Amino acid sequence: MNTARFGQAMLKLLLLLSVAVLLCSCNAHQQEREILSYLCECNADGSDFKLLCRNNYSIQKFQGLYQSHILLFSYPFKIEHGIEDDLFAFRDDGIFKYDRQDGDWREYLTESTFAYRTSSYLHSLEQSGEYYFTAGSKLYRMQRDGSNQDLLYSSVKHCTGIPYQSHFSVLTADGLLQMENGNLSQQAITLPEWTSRAYYFSQADIIVYVLMDEIWRCDADGSNAELIYILQNNTMVHPSFYPIDDAGRFITSIGLDREVHMLLIDATDGSVRDLGIINLTRLPNLKYSPFQLSRSRDGSKLLFHDSTALYLYDLASHQKETVLISGIDNFNLRNISSASISADGAKINFICDVYKYK
Repeated sequence: MNTARFGQAMLKLLLLLSVAVLLCSCNAHQQEREILSYLCECNADGSDFKLLCRNNYSIQKFQGLYQSHILLFSYPFKIEHGIEDDLFAFRDDGIFKYDRQDGDWREYLTESTFAYRTSSYLHSLEQSGEYYFTAGSKLYRMQRDGSNQDLLYSSVKHCTGIPYQSHFSVLTADGLLQMENGNLSQQAITLPEWTSRAYYFSQADIIVYVLMDEIWRCDADGSNAELIYILQNNTMVHPSFYPIDDAGRFITSIGLDREVHMLLIDATDGSVRDLGIINLTRLPNLKYSPFQLSRSRDGSKLLFHDSTALYLYDLASHQKETVLISGIDNFNLRNISSASISADGAKINFICDVYKYK
């Protein structure tokens, strides 16, 4: 009897020791890797991967700037290419520019009004070397070096344009204005009060606008409005609107059955092409990072991402290609929260959490 009890006790002890050893092994394994957020770079074909610099937050660890900023309009980071090899970051503490010589972010516009919001916008005019930024409800123009900061308009709801084009649309409280080669139109086109996005497609000579969860088109003077598409969004994803050419085509994201899909819509005939599911990065407050699309200057390459991968889309062949990043044998990349392709389409920069194995 005593022998049986002794055997049972020893068996329990051995089981406890085994669990303790297993837990110690797991802890030791976790200590062998660091979870850090980095600005990364690779060629458009995925080659020549580089870690450029560390960021001061991690979605995985809920660290840094984002920890105290969980409002619905606030997100941790958005990067975007500008003229030549300029690279900007919209952050909670302003707009920063990447210094390729020093390998770190440098202050560009650090007033609190320049914090990253869903309405944040950057437009480059390469010929004049000018940048246009939205900050809160204000539209600014400045030179490439950050000088000559001019306030152009103070009641902006959203700006929408095609990267590197000479014009973009400015949605204001009074209606839709057009910025053409640095000149802002004086007469606003009246649109419905709750319009959140709008763009004038010059080649098609129509305006397309987002009204709540609906997408509408109208003539250039605002007349003859017609419903194009009902988004029926049922996820915590903000409706996106990215014009990709002036012929009337744009890309939007939509939540369907708890999945986020990317749609290519032609406003001239109402045709819709589902480009597939994207798995957006989940943020600490249970929201998703905004859908982001970037475009090379000539429009031959569209870049978008989900939480684990980068994708290039060819508009001519309608083929989606996963960017296979090479040279990351000692790294595990996840939680991609922003990505942008350079003007010439040669380089891709992106923000992600990196598991760096020692």
